[in-house]
Amino acid sequence: MRKWLYRNKLAVIFTVLLFYFYFRGIGDHGLIDPIEGVNASVETHMLATGNYFVPKVGDELTAGKSLLTWWLASLALKIFGWGEFGVRFWSAMAGVGMVIAAASSARHSINESIRKSWLAATICASTVICFTSSQIASSHALYGCLTGFALMYTLKGMDNKNYFMLAHLFIVLAFMAHGAGGFVFPFMAVIIFGVFNGENDFLINFFTWPPAALISIFGICLYILALMFGNGWILHFMRCENLGLDLNGIFGYILFAFASFMPWHGFFFNALNEVYSQEFSATRKNNPRILILIWVFIFALAGVVSGDILSLSACAPALAALTGDKIDEWFYQKNLTDIKISVALNLVITLPSIALLLPIAINKFSVMGAASMSLIPCGLFAVLFIFASWYYTKTQQIAKWVRNVPISALLCLMPLAGVFDLASEKLSIRDAGLRLRSEIQGNNIIVQYAVNHPSVYFYTLRNSSLFLSSFTPGLQDSKYIINSFNDLNRLWIASERVFIIMDIENKLPAKLSGTIYPLLDEGGVSLLSNK
Repeated sequence: MRKWLYRNKLAVIFTVLLFYFYFRGIGDHGLIDPIEGVNASVETHMLATGNYFVPKVGDELTAGKSLLTWWLASLALKIFGWGEFGVRFWSAMAGVGMVIAAASSARHSINESIRKSWLAATICASTVICFTSSQIASSHALYGCLTGFALMYTLKGMDNKNYFMLAHLFIVLAFMAHGAGGFVFPFMAVIIFGVFNGENDFLINFFTWPPAALISIFGICLYILALMFGNGWILHFMRCENLGLDLNGIFGYILFAFASFMPWHGFFFNALNEVYSQEFSATRKNNPRILILIWVFIFALAGVVSGDILSLSACAPALAALTGDKIDEWFYQKNLTDIKISVALNLVITLPSIALLLPIAINKFSVMGAASMSLIPCGLFAVLFIFASWYYTKTQQIAKWVRNVPISALLCLMPLAGVFDLASEKLSIRDAGLRLRSEIQGNNIIVQYAVNHPSVYFYTLRNSSLFLSSFTPGLQDSKYIINSFNDLNRLWIASERVFIIMDIENKLPAKLSGTIYPLLDEGGVSLLSNK
């Protein structure tokens, strides 16, 4: 054991750092509504009621295509306790899984250079979209992880068709975790690859080899039958969109999509361009790079068209694998020209982006402004990465480039974790939720005024009424609506105890009758009570 650890000490150190970066702080900050609030409340409801086929936030039904994600998170809550760590555990684990999938996909054969795996792993781990999706309680990181493993075993199946069984298994799991896209997009990539490359044997083995085909057919059929018997109406809700981040319009989506692939833009662009221009038209048999290129294009297009920008995480393992493979080839061939082009592109793209877009984002989006104390150091580490890549390229220190440049990219994750902590201070009702958990009793009533925080159920295991509150997508049939201020006032007087949650900036349209007791006024949230 000691000899193995010594021989693989770099891999062990990287693995320890990876788990540290991806797991540190995931239980330290509150849930960000609505995306985390809905998922956490559904998982808590399943655990509390024991009904794992009826996704609800309290008494309100919600979209149901992320069942595997919710089942796993319910298990984590049971193991780790009622808190944010359990809710985000599988997202963080899936982030580590995406890195493993990227490393294995880059090294298609055991005879190839292990440097490919190192480059692909560090590229994937340091990409903003991979890290971001792993820090949020949703199905996106698991979706990226499972489709990444599906790609990995599809590539391995080119040499040994037995691996196609595992590829089909992970496709079925991706379907259970994120809906139809989990099997439609991988199958689409394989079909396009086979048609364009004339890979008839590959297509026949992938789709008709009995052990692999049966896994998909029986896996999906058994899952759908279980849903029909468990709760048939859920099949209708599986067509609903998963909740995504609220990015305040098209500019926010473009900005996030661009930032998702920081700080490797130049390397990604040059690797994709070279594979497309030099290898796509050549149509060489069993060319794994062509399959990875098609895979990246399909998942990127799906993420942009759907508007679910976090689903771009499914591109991260494939894109990192392709880029790590190409960088290793450039070094092996001593082709410093392409390295210099990639570094130059990164300089031209990333530095102006940090200098121009970061201030704009901080000023335009209040959440970005609240997290500026972490975003600015993150930008400085990105500049350090760019300088390191330029310096080692200029001095032609190849060994140090491979070792130090990816490490400098990983350093960007150190302050990035703080973004979620700072953002939650503005977006989370954790303090109010925990206060309610300790205060609420019996028939006490919770009212949300001009806000809609699905995480209220996670923190209190109680339904909340809404007054002048916008609906959350997928939860529009709320049974708890207060239609007028007079109704609210009568409730305030007549009920034993009423709690009102509201933003600090909001003001009630009129004065409530009776005494108002302020219980909490911090983190951007006010909590009022009539007793």
